[in-house]
Amino acid sequence: MSADRNQAIVRAYFEQVYNQGQDGLIHTLFAPDFSDPGSGHDGLHGPRLAQHVVDYERSVLPDIHFEIEHMLTEGDDVVVKLRITGTHRGEYRGVPPSGRRVDIPAAQQMRLRDGQIATIVWHVFDRWLLLHQMGAV
Repeated sequence: MSADRNQAIVRAYFEQVYNQGQDGLIHTLFAPDFSDPGSGHDGLHGPRLAQHVVDYERSVLPDIHFEIEHMLTEGDDVVVKLRITGTHRGEYRGVPPSGRRVDIPAAQQMRLRDGQIATIVWHVFDRWLLLHQMGAV
């Protein structure tokens, strides 16, 4: 796959699935054996895991929005720098809903295979900033 095509797939995940609610694309965008070792959702894989992650994040931030700030591609790996915004309306790791707005930077490396997202290699975000904005610290 070309770098442009791989970036388009990653862009569709954030912009169409998350931002526009087109969850039906998950089965097209994610490989049947998709994995996300850092998700904490052991035992799930493939599009089912991707949907589970999306559902969980929407339960915490129902109006979650991802802004893609930058993407880099090397072979089948795409690294994306993001800004995540939303309103804290669901419990997050024991933190009750605060109704506060959050705005945090994040980054993620995704590995694609045969035109689908095969794995989330790593992802990082400022957890302290998130908890601070939620009013937990």
